[in-house]
Amino acid sequence: VTAFLLVTGLFWLVWQVQGSNLRRLSRRFYSGLMFRTA
Repeated sequence: VTAFLLVTGLFWLVWQVQGSNLRRLSRRFYSGLMFRTA
């Protein structure tokens, strides 16, 4: 159970970091795309 909790916590941490990075990248990409098309 301890190993399972450790892996789950690690996966959740990585998922959180990846989510924030993806949101930042998508926001930058979309702003650049809108600026280019406008």
